[in-house]
Amino acid sequence: MKKEEVIHRIEDLRKKLDMHRIAYHVYDKPVISDDAYDSLMRQLVDLEEQYPELDDINSPTKRIGGVILNEFVKVKHKFKQWSYDNVFSFEELKKWEERNLRYLEKERNKSLRNIEYLCELKIDGLKIILEYFNGELVGAATRGDGEEGEDVTENIKTIKTIPLSIPLKEGLLFVVGEVWLSKKDFNKINNERSENGEELYANPRNVAAGTIRQLDTSIVAKRNLKFFAYDILYDDNLIKIVSTKSQLAINQKLKEYGFLVNERSKLCKNLDDIEKYYKDWNNQKRYNEEYGIDGVVIKTNNLTIAADLGYTAKSPRGGIAYKFQAEEVATKLLGVTFQVGRTGVVTPVAELEAVQLAGSIVKRATLHNFDEIERLGVKIGDTVMVRKAGDIIPQVFDVLTSFRGGDERRISQLKNCPVCDSDLKKDESDNGVKIICQNEKCEAKIVNKIIYFASRRVANIDSLGESTVQALFDAGYIKNISDIYK
Repeated sequence: MKKEEVIHRIEDLRKKLDMHRIAYHVYDKPVISDDAYDSLMRQLVDLEEQYPELDDINSPTKRIGGVILNEFVKVKHKFKQWSYDNVFSFEELKKWEERNLRYLEKERNKSLRNIEYLCELKIDGLKIILEYFNGELVGAATRGDGEEGEDVTENIKTIKTIPLSIPLKEGLLFVVGEVWLSKKDFNKINNERSENGEELYANPRNVAAGTIRQLDTSIVAKRNLKFFAYDILYDDNLIKIVSTKSQLAINQKLKEYGFLVNERSKLCKNLDDIEKYYKDWNNQKRYNEEYGIDGVVIKTNNLTIAADLGYTAKSPRGGIAYKFQAEEVATKLLGVTFQVGRTGVVTPVAELEAVQLAGSIVKRATLHNFDEIERLGVKIGDTVMVRKAGDIIPQVFDVLTSFRGGDERRISQLKNCPVCDSDLKKDESDNGVKIICQNEKCEAKIVNKIIYFASRRVANIDSLGESTVQALFDAGYIKNISDIYK
């Protein structure tokens, strides 16, 4: 992109991401999916890294949370609530550890080879901070913007997995965890709303967040929310009493206090162990749990080392979120080209800004046919959502119209074959959805017939793939299937 285009893209991403952040974090009514939001945020991070001169202290990449709703009393956190940075690949994970090891050696004069980590599933819920004084629950707040949150104490008291008192005789202690709603209870709530003719909720996370912000505590009590505890915060006065020197010890202490702790965590000796744990959950297995999972949280197990690593402007250095590969991503539609298949069917193909999707770089995706283009209302220049159909073929399935700036261009329907310029005809046997080149001498039809014949599912001819067939055809050696045998 030209510099002017980069500036425009960054400004547009910042504006729209902040709009979607408010919709998601403040009003619990997301306009786009989490995968879409993450991939757009990733694009902004990448652009800001490539063009540091365009950095902005108010960029969404610098923020940690949302605005506080007026319906609840604001609570200032005694301990700042941080947000973990994300990585999306093993290579990024290795770079994160390398940075930490260099930091320890340079800033703390500690030379380490490996660091032990506690890996936990990243629960898709709402972060809550509980306050206990002399063993009694006296307050509960949402994360908010990291500095201030919303007082939701009375609603939290209705959650049965949160103890109202813990075996701590004296002192002030905070417990951090995630409120979540089971898939079973989510379906039950949506079934009731369907019967009453009410709008259905999008996902369990939004129901949990919306429920915690209910002013009527009786509604909260009926929702059967749950709470996973995963951290303890306390000042120097409680060090001897709480006595935790590792993340693993914190989990054990939380169990002793009567909290529900996720049992799927694992102590990993090195990054290879982490990768095994990550891969073990980055498949169908993650969908079998009763709660949503969108990645793995990695924490430096030794709390002394974690303290030495300290914090950046927005995140603890000693922890990172290893997000699962996106099943859906957002990217920009740069243009449309057309492919002619062996039967003459013309398929519009989206030419995209390169984006990582399910472990591979995607630059092209199918738009199926012109009826689908019409249904989506997609235009060149749009920000579109892409996923892999059957985990193989990338396809455009949605358009984020809120990202339009007015320069988008309509995709015109073809009247002539893009290869041989012959007239195109609608396939009446398929409700007119497909348009077909009628010319049997069309180069694209001939080449694709030969490619198909040589493929594994037909003649299975070794070394006669797409590029080889095209090269032989262009050189005049083959003009039909029988020419292969000459």
